[in-house]
Amino acid sequence: MPVNHGAWSLRKKLAFASIPTLILLCFVEGMFWLVAPLSDPFPFDPQAGSYHRFLPHWNNYQKFGEPPFDASKDLGRLAGVSDTVAQVRINQYGYLYPEQAGRRTSEGEVRIAVIGGSTVECLALPPEKRWPEVMGQLLKQDWAGDREVTVLNLGISGQDTRTHLATVVQHVANLDIDFVVFMLGANDLFRARGSDSLLDSIAIKAASPSRPSTCALLTTRTQLGRRLRLLVRGVPDDRARRPGEPYFASARDRLRQAPLLPFDPEIPAGALDEYGRNIITLASVCRAHGMRILFVTQPMLWHSDRPLSDKEHDVSWCLRFVQDDQLYRMKSKSAARLLGSLNTRLMQVCQSRGYPCLDLAARLPETLKIFYDDVHYTERGARVVAT
Repeated sequence: MPVNHGAWSLRKKLAFASIPTLILLCFVEGMFWLVAPLSDPFPFDPQAGSYHRFLPHWNNYQKFGEPPFDASKDLGRLAGVSDTVAQVRINQYGYLYPEQAGRRTSEGEVRIAVIGGSTVECLALPPEKRWPEVMGQLLKQDWAGDREVTVLNLGISGQDTRTHLATVVQHVANLDIDFVVFMLGANDLFRARGSDSLLDSIAIKAASPSRPSTCALLTTRTQLGRRLRLLVRGVPDDRARRPGEPYFASARDRLRQAPLLPFDPEIPAGALDEYGRNIITLASVCRAHGMRILFVTQPMLWHSDRPLSDKEHDVSWCLRFVQDDQLYRMKSKSAARLLGSLNTRLMQVCQSRGYPCLDLAARLPETLKIFYDDVHYTERGARVVAT
């Protein structure tokens, strides 16, 4: 077979010409590592999009690694919150409560577990000002030292009734608990999105680690690749916010630019029914283990009878609705109605089954003295909730 000497010669010339370029790139890469190394602004997350059905803490804390650990996060200035840096201490099981509180210390001790999402967790507040902890302090004062009280905070951001079931069955059942308080609703709002229907068990995805591609390795492990990604994608959200701005500033600003949702969303009847069944199962498991229960409806800043004021609008970032990968902005009235439908279903189930239920949403004022954003409590708000 005849050899094309012209093509072979061209390939050799290109190969030799690329050597100086590769040497230059290696030199620049080395200098970046020595002089101005850049941490990966967008670290590869092998678990992105996965949802663990049996380890609730995994869904929120995977970015920090396996518990136990201590962490801190700059939250910026939040109205009604004294600290700008949140201090978090997570026990080996992935929860906030001190691990030594996991065992009963005396026969007369009253042990209370509080379960919910970020509105129970209250990470932005100093540990002693989170409402489950304040509730414990108030109970001790009421009983004037006659009874020992232990309140365990089992709130984890982003968790809903699916993983609350796992929390109760796999963890709380082993803590020798007398009372369980559930604050439900905020994280079940995704039921309004048809793409997240919980009628399909596949919607709960277990951990399925994936390996980064060669291209991903080059762009995440090298200094040149990291700088190229930063140039293409811009500054990450947590670095884009100006000093002192609240942690949700970037999400709030993106939401402001999003188009208004062109329809009024509803939670499908089937999804509401599934939510009701989860409530019954939570209560049944608790009662089977001799634990008394109290359900609490989820309060919010949103108003069903009027739009948000300018000051309220400035701290609102949770009115998000995603459809077909497009971010939309919901009206506050729509969000209030959706959460109201979940609260109503909770009260209906409790009434029909005889479960104790506190309609906290009806009792808590919808003001910025209580909330520093859409649903999270100020220090004053946490004390009102605890009371």
